[in-house]
Amino acid sequence: MREVTLEELLEAGCHFGHQVTRSTPKMRDFIFETRDNIHIIDLEKTKQYLEEGGAFVKSIAKKGGTIIIVGTKRQARGIVEDILRQAQDKIGEGLFYVTSHWVGGLLTNFSEVSKNFEKLK
Repeated sequence: MREVTLEELLEAGCHFGHQVTRSTPKMRDFIFETRDNIHIIDLEKTKQYLEEGGAFVKSIAKKGGTIIIVGTKRQARGIVEDILRQAQDKIGEGLFYVTSHWVGGLLTNFSEVSKNFEKLK
């Protein structure tokens, strides 16, 4: 896996967060500071967790597990589709992605969601 530097994260704009009014209490530990009513995200913690997440995905892939990538934001759709199509060609099975619309509760509440799908059929 390629090493991501703090400079690359900064250039990509990863430090820009949401407006203060849209804050989530769980994100408090990852906020570096607030400027002009916008949260600035701590890039050192971002880099640390990005590396941990990459190692976790790598371990799942080595075990032959299944990975689902969800990228439904308008800005991310094209990038997610292109990169994951290339990855699927190399990897084959076990890698899936969703770019159009994520059905809430699909993983955490699958029994109820599947009942709704059956009703629709």
